[in-house]
Amino acid sequence: MRKLTLIQTRGLLGEFNHRIPFPADWTFVIMYGQNGVGKTRLLESVRSLITLQLYRLWSAPFASLSLQFDDGSRLSVFRGDHNEQTLWSESYSDNPSVEEPADLTFSLTLEGQMVSTCTIPFDKEGEVRFASWLDRHTTWYQVGDDLWEDTSDGEVVSYGSLRNRYQAIAQGTARRNEIEEVSDDIRRFCDELKCHLIETQRLLTRSKYQQPSPSRSVSSRPSTTSTVTEYSQDLEVRLNQALATNSRITQQLDRSFPRRILIQPSVPGIDESEIRARYVAQNDRRTRLAALGLIEAQADFPLPDQEIEGWQQGVLRTYLDDTDKKLASFDDVLNKITLLEEIVNSRFLRKKISVNAQSGLTIRSERSGRTLSPQALSSGEQHELILIYDLLFNVPPGSIVMIDEPEISLHVVWQQRFLQDLTKVAKVASLRFVIATHSPQIIHKSWNQTVELDAELEQS
Repeated sequence: MRKLTLIQTRGLLGEFNHRIPFPADWTFVIMYGQNGVGKTRLLESVRSLITLQLYRLWSAPFASLSLQFDDGSRLSVFRGDHNEQTLWSESYSDNPSVEEPADLTFSLTLEGQMVSTCTIPFDKEGEVRFASWLDRHTTWYQVGDDLWEDTSDGEVVSYGSLRNRYQAIAQGTARRNEIEEVSDDIRRFCDELKCHLIETQRLLTRSKYQQPSPSRSVSSRPSTTSTVTEYSQDLEVRLNQALATNSRITQQLDRSFPRRILIQPSVPGIDESEIRARYVAQNDRRTRLAALGLIEAQADFPLPDQEIEGWQQGVLRTYLDDTDKKLASFDDVLNKITLLEEIVNSRFLRKKISVNAQSGLTIRSERSGRTLSPQALSSGEQHELILIYDLLFNVPPGSIVMIDEPEISLHVVWQQRFLQDLTKVAKVASLRFVIATHSPQIIHKSWNQTVELDAELEQS
C-alpha cells in the first residue's frame, strides 16, 4: 500500500504556499502555525481531493494541491487557468484569486510518467439546484448576497458553510458526487487511498437527513445526537456482528470435528508443554471474552497432572487448533476494545468505561458504581473517548488520518500523552496521521516531526 510522503499547496486562501514532508517511516507529522495560515482548510482540501468531493474542490481556497507518495506517484488538482508547469515553478509568486468557484484540472503521475489528466467544468447549474434545495428542504433562507439565516434559531452563516454542511445530502444519488466525470485512472487511484478527517466539532453528530413531510413545505433540520451515545450503539452492533461470525465458524468446525479426529494421522513428537501453554492461554482469552459477554463464562477444566498420552495429545491439538480459529473471530474487536479501555480509563477522573455485548459502552462512577449518561462526562472526557473510538473503529486500516486541533478541551497532561496514545492506536489499526495543532504540549517531545506553516507567501 502506497504511503503519503508530501503535501504541497500553492495559493492557499489566495496567498499561502505550504510544503509538508511526511517521510514514509513516520507514523505522524504535525503542522503548526499562526491562526489564518490555512491549517484546517488544508486538511479539508486533502480529504476532498482523495475522496473526489468535487462540490467542495470547486470552491476550495487554493490554486493547486498535490499529494506525493513513496512509490513516486503524484495526484494533483489545479483551479481555473493554473497549470502544473507554472504552479510548481520556482518563479511562481502570483496571488491567485480563490474567491469564486472554478473549473478543476486533475493530473496523475505514475513512475514519473503522466498517465491521466482531465478538466471538470464548474457546475453552475448544480449551484442553482443546491440553493433551491436549501430553500425548499431546510429552515435556511437567504438574507444577503452570501449570507443565509436559520429560521429555527437565528444562526447566520455564509453560503459556502452551508455548501460544506449539506451538499452531500442534497446531491444524494443524483450525480454520485460527479466522480463519474473524473478519468478512470484517477478514480481507481483515489479508490485505493483511504482518508479520514477528524474535525474540531466532534461532540455532536448529525443523524440521517429526514425528508420533508408532504404536509409541510419545510422540513426539520437534521437532528443532532451525542456522539458518545451513537458510538455506544455502534459498538453494540459490532459486538453482535462478531458473535454472528463466531457462530458460523463454530458450527462449521464442530460439524467436522468427529471426522477430523477419526481420520487424522498420527503425529509423533508433539510437545506436551506447548499443549499445556496453549490451553492456559486460551482460557485467559475466554475469561476476557466472557467479561465482554461474547461467550458464556465457564469454569476451566484443568488438564491432568500426569503425562498426557499420545492419542490424547492428538485430540487436544485438534481441539486447540479449532479453538484458536473460533476465538480469532474476536481478536480484532477484542484488541481494539482493550486499547480503548486502557487509554480512556487512564484519563478519566473517578469514572470508568466498560464494554459488553448487551449494552455496548457503559460509563460508571467509581464511587457509587451507578451508570452515568454520556452527558455526565466533561467535554474533555468526551473528546478523548470520541477521538480514540473513532480511530480504532471507524477508520479503515492503512488510512491517512487528519486530526484538527486534538488539544480541544484536553488537560495539559493529556495533551502531552496524546502522541503516545496515537502511536499505540497506529499499531493496532495500521494508521498514519497528519495533525494540525496550536499546542506545544501536543508536540511535547516530537519537534523533529513538525512542519511550521509560515505566514510568508513562499515556503521553502
